[in-house]
Amino acid sequence: MRKFIEANVGRGLILLGSGVGMMTLGAWAGTLLRIQKGDEGEIVLSWPVTEEEYVVESSRTLANGWRKRGEPVVEDNGRRQMTVDAFEVAEFFRLRAPEVSSRVARGGALYDKWWAVTGDPAPESDHPLWTSRPDQASNTRTGADTWRCKECHGWDYKGVDGVYGAGSHRTGIGGIFATTRTPQQIFDLVKTGHGYGAAGLSDEDIQDLTEFVLQGQIDTGKILDQDRRFTGDPGRGEALYSFGIRSNTSCLHCHGEEGLSIPPDSSEEFEEFPGLLSNENPWEFQHKVRFGHPGSEMPAAFAVGITVQEVADVAAYCQLLPATRP
Repeated sequence: MRKFIEANVGRGLILLGSGVGMMTLGAWAGTLLRIQKGDEGEIVLSWPVTEEEYVVESSRTLANGWRKRGEPVVEDNGRRQMTVDAFEVAEFFRLRAPEVSSRVARGGALYDKWWAVTGDPAPESDHPLWTSRPDQASNTRTGADTWRCKECHGWDYKGVDGVYGAGSHRTGIGGIFATTRTPQQIFDLVKTGHGYGAAGLSDEDIQDLTEFVLQGQIDTGKILDQDRRFTGDPGRGEALYSFGIRSNTSCLHCHGEEGLSIPPDSSEEFEEFPGLLSNENPWEFQHKVRFGHPGSEMPAAFAVGITVQEVADVAAYCQLLPATRP
């Protein structure tokens, strides 16, 4: 072996180029991914045995999607090891972290617009608790909108104590952030107390919502400043936007380099470009980044282990993109 590169990678992604040495996007603590170059051009990738669920992926060019390597993995001196024959200039490797519960990710999408996830028709009548909301005047929405969890509890999950404490979305209802209820209490409240079981949600749907409430929320105040600007690093965010988050397709693939492309499953009237939504409603934007857009091809970054810091990073970059088309 005549060349040794060692890089830190945790629940994040590390990109390593060949001919130009190493390109590291962001700083992640945790598992050590080592890359050694042999005398005949072979590459040996290795990582600790304790991280047996990690998967090495590779892409030969920046334009191609990520794929799993097919080479066998062996153990040697306490590390898992994979030998790759060719190391081309345009090839990059990454170590993908174990996937986070897909149930939490699905629950986050249900929280947004559950019928777009389940495939059920949108409700036509008002939610049975809508008439009992403390503030009857501010939020005059009707029908399906009143059934969206976010309509009362907000994109920051804090309800009346958060962003929805004022404005046209105010209902006066509290949030779900930092709830002290047990999983069973949450399940029963959603199914029976809030009437979602009678509305057609299955026990599996309600369990996914419960998992989201318990594991999927973040304190948005820790990634947004008083001016509604994300506190992340836009440089790292650009890399995530351009190259993808873990095994997810890159944002650039659907939204374009400037964020002004119309996603393939959207109408020509689409205007919620990343540069617009991230600035106008950063709370909703962080939720969409983590849990996708229900009924669309947008993947949930939460399902592949995105960190809160990475959410802040990619969102900070998107706030620099143009909001509208010229």
